[in-house]
Amino acid sequence: MKNRYYFEQSHLMGNGCVYFWKLSSELYPILIYFNHHKEPEIVQIVEGILHLYVDNQDTILHKGDIAIINSGQLHHGVKEGDKTCIVNVYVLDLKELCTGNNVSNGPLFDSLYKNKIWFTPFLDPSTTGYNEIIDILSSMEHLWKTRQPAWEMQMKSLFFGLLYIFFSHSDTLLLNHSPMDVKSYDKQQKMQKLIDYLEQHYQERITVAEMADYLYMGADNFYKFMVSLTGESPITFVNHFRLLKAVNLLQNTEMSITEISLSCGFPNISYFSRCFRKYYGCTPRQIRLNAKKE
Repeated sequence: MKNRYYFEQSHLMGNGCVYFWKLSSELYPILIYFNHHKEPEIVQIVEGILHLYVDNQDTILHKGDIAIINSGQLHHGVKEGDKTCIVNVYVLDLKELCTGNNVSNGPLFDSLYKNKIWFTPFLDPSTTGYNEIIDILSSMEHLWKTRQPAWEMQMKSLFFGLLYIFFSHSDTLLLNHSPMDVKSYDKQQKMQKLIDYLEQHYQERITVAEMADYLYMGADNFYKFMVSLTGESPITFVNHFRLLKAVNLLQNTEMSITEISLSCGFPNISYFSRCFRKYYGCTPRQIRLNAKKE
């Protein structure tokens, strides 16, 4: 069977300075699932069209486009249509980068690190510095694939080079951080709180009532909140969250499929397999076999 959904998670650097994911899907629409983190994230469209939702604002990205998700922003990405979409994702850990270095003395770096300024959210081929950024991202991916001698040091050098491009074109590639309006901020905070809750409890039985109570919302209002923000019912959202955990375990561990289904919070392997087929169009075993072929 053709691999219609593919998920690869690979660290570019052993010291956690840069993390790299290549995500590809022909069938399953959600490529980047709801998440938030302190580290800035670069999303590069390799093929296809991606709807990237950042703080509930939709940006349509085409091949060659680059989006940058800044610290703490809630985001997810959905591919358009039935054609394959491939994206490269780079998560940049500024804290790890400056550990043991004196680079944080610069005013631009300090402002970026303290979240006072942000990276510009969108770059295309007409953007100043675009070609230089593409070259560095391509070098990062190549370096990870080849693992040349002293590749970790080379990777850190590329990271500094990437920051240098943003700093040298700060008038177009950096911007002041403007706080969002109170209503949008409240929605974002609730969603971030829910994701953090699921990270801690996805292996357990979770009910709609428990999630609603955790956010101090009534069950009906919570259901409407989830549908309006994610387009999914609460239970569907939880199942998607668990399935992503399961895919990672299928590709990166030797755990049995039964062990994985139970460790990800599914009550039995039958329900796990049904959900898997529904969302990915294949079985857990096929995902594991495809991962071994890579």
